Amino acid sequence: MSSSSIDINPKCYPIVERGNVVDDYHGKKIPDPYRALEEPDAEITKDFVQKINLISEPFFQACSCREVFRECLTSTWDYEKFGCPSIHGDYYYYFHNSGLQNHYVLYQQKTLEEKGKIFMDPNTWSEDGTTSLSLTSWTEDGTLLAYGVSEKGSDWKTIKFKKCSGEELADVIPGVKFSGLSWLHDNSGVFYSKYPEVKTTTEGSSTEKHEYHSLYFHRLGTDSKDDVLVYERRDYPGYFIGAGVSDDGKFLFVSLDKGCDPKNQLYYFDLTTQTKIDGKLELIPLFDKSDATYSEIDSDDNSALIMTNFNAPMFKIVRVKIGQGATPNQNDNWEVIIDEDPKRKLDWAMVVDGNKLLVCYMEDVKNTLYVHDLTGKLLYQIPFDIGTIAGVSGRKNKSEIFIYFTSFFTPSIIYKGDFANCSSISTPIKLTEMRRTQIKGIKSEDFKAEQIFYTSKDGTKVSFN
Repeated sequence: MSSSSIDINPKCYPIVERGNVVDDYHGKKIPDPYRALEEPDAEITKDFVQKINLISEPFFQACSCREVFRECLTSTWDYEKFGCPSIHGDYYYYFHNSGLQNHYVLYQQKTLEEKGKIFMDPNTWSEDGTTSLSLTSWTEDGTLLAYGVSEKGSDWKTIKFKKCSGEELADVIPGVKFSGLSWLHDNSGVFYSKYPEVKTTTEGSSTEKHEYHSLYFHRLGTDSKDDVLVYERRDYPGYFIGAGVSDDGKFLFVSLDKGCDPKNQLYYFDLTTQTKIDGKLELIPLFDKSDATYSEIDSDDNSALIMTNFNAPMFKIVRVKIGQGATPNQNDNWEVIIDEDPKRKLDWAMVVDGNKLLVCYMEDVKNTLYVHDLTGKLLYQIPFDIGTIAGVSGRKNKSEIFIYFTSFFTPSIIYKGDFANCSSISTPIKLTEMRRTQIKGIKSEDFKAEQIFYTSKDGTKVSFN
C-alpha cells in the first residue's frame, strides 16, 4: 500500500464518556451527549484532542503528497495584494501585502503618485504573527486613529490610539468585544461597545456566554476605567449594541441587535443638545420594534435615509423624520426614496460627494452599481464587467471614490473616479484603472466571462456564468 493511502483503525479512536445533556427546543427533546467537549479548556477536551493527535499526526506525516500540496498552495497564494485606498485628512491610506505576509501592512501617502510609507505593520507586533489589526476608525479631520488589536484570534480587542504623524498615544481600552468605533467630530473621544466587568482572554478559544452588551464613551486623555456608560438595556441581556456618529457629526445612531438575527431596533441622540458626554443618554426611538433590518445611510437636521427590508425582502431606501414630531415605526409617514425591486437585491448604499447616492445591487448573480441623487432619482449606471464589487471607499465630503472589483479570472482591480471632473450631477463619472493584481502565468485578457440564461419549467430565468 502506498504511503499516501494509509489505513486508520477506527478501534483506536479515543472513547469519550457520553453525558446526559438534553435541550428542549420548542417542545422537542434534543440530546447533546458530547456537550462537555465544547469547553476548550476542560480536561476532557484536552485529553480527547491529545489522543486524536496521536492518531492523525503519524498519518499526515506519512502522506507523501503533503509537501506537494503545501508548496502548490504557497506558490499560488504568493502574489502582491492591495486594498482599496481611503482618504483621511491630508493623506491617502491603503493596505498592502507583499505576498505571504501574515497580515496586511497599512501605508500612508500624501498623493497617489508618491510611494507610500509604512504607517502600521501588524507583522511586527508578535513573534508568532498571531497579533492582528482588527478594526480602525479615523476622526473626521483625519488627525487621529483609533484601532483594535487582537491576539491569537481572540474576539477580545484592545483599543489603542495613534496620530497621523505616527505618534502613539497613551490611551488604552482593554476588554472590548463585538464593537465598532465612532468619534465625536471635535476629536474629544470615541464611542465603543463592550460587556461590563467580564474576564477577558487572548487565547481565541473562549466559549463563555456574556450578557448586557453596552455602549461606552472614552474621553481622550483619560483612564479607560473612567469611561462613561452611555446606554445599556437590562431588558435585553443577549442583544448587541452598536453605534455610529452621523457624517455631519450631529447625531449618534444606536442599533440594538438580537444576536445574529437580521432584525434590529434603531435609536438616535441629538449630539448638539449636550456639550459633554458624562452620563447615560436619553435616546429617541426611531424604530423600536425588532421586525426588520434598519440601517442609517445619511441624515440631516430633520430626516434620515434608512435602508430597510420592512415589507420589502429585497430592501428599499426610505426617508424618515427625526427630531421633534417624529414618531417611531410610523411607516405610513415614510417617504420612499428608492423602492424595492423584486428582481434584484439592494446590497448597500452610501452618500458621496455631497449629493450623490451610490447604490449597489445583486442582480442576476453579479453586482451592478448606480448613481442616484438624494431624492432617489436615477442618474446613471456605472458599467462593470461580470463580477463582484467587493469594496468601495468614498466620503460625503470628498469627490474621489475608489472601487475594488473582482471577477472569475481577476483577483482584483482597483478603479479611481472623481466627481469633480463631471460637468454636472448627471454627467457620468469616468473610472480609471489604478491597480490590477497580477498573478504569474495568468493573463486575464486571455479569458472571457459570458452570462447566459436558461428558462426553467416554471418560467424562472436561471443564470449561468
